[in-house]
This record gives sequence, C-alpha cells and structure tokens, in this order.
Amino acid sequence: MKTTTQALEGIQGDALAVRMASALVLANQAALAHDTDPNDMRVAVSEEPSDDGPVWYVYYGPRDASYRMRGGDLMVYVDWDATVVLKVLYGQ
Repeated sequence: MKTTTQALEGIQGDALAVRMASALVLANQAALAHDTDPNDMRVAVSEEPSDDGPVWYVYYGPRDASYRMRGGDLMVYVDWDATVVLKVLYGQ
C-alpha cells in the first residue's frame, strides 16, 4: 500500500492528475463560497467539451438522493488549465 507521500509524488509526475486536482481545489472553493460543503456532498469530476476546448465539470449532489425533493445540486465549471472558475450553476 502506498503512503500519502508516495501517492503525492506519483500525482506530481502526472500532468493530467495535477490539472484535475487543481480544478477540484478551485471547484471546492467555489462550492464553499456558495454555501455547499464538499465534504457533505457526492462529488463527480468529468471533462466536458466546450466551444473553447475542454473544461472541467465538477458536480456536487446530495449523498442520499433517494430521500429528497428536487434541488440542492451544484455544478462548477473550471477551465482546462485549472486557473479559473468559469461558472457555477444550481440544480433544480
């Protein structure tokens, strides 16, 4: 089993992993600014196409979606280089 240090060293050598991790940090900051605690949410990260090239799409949804009404989802879009949050949307 890898230690945390070994895992971080592996990530640092992988440009895609660094970019994704950086995008997640930005998205988490945006989520917190919009009163959504990432630690309480189900989080999914994916690459989405856009007219200007790929962007990171980070989805925050309730961990237990089976017992809720609509709403409470948060979607954050981050540029591909993970330098800026492009937009934040609320689900209905």
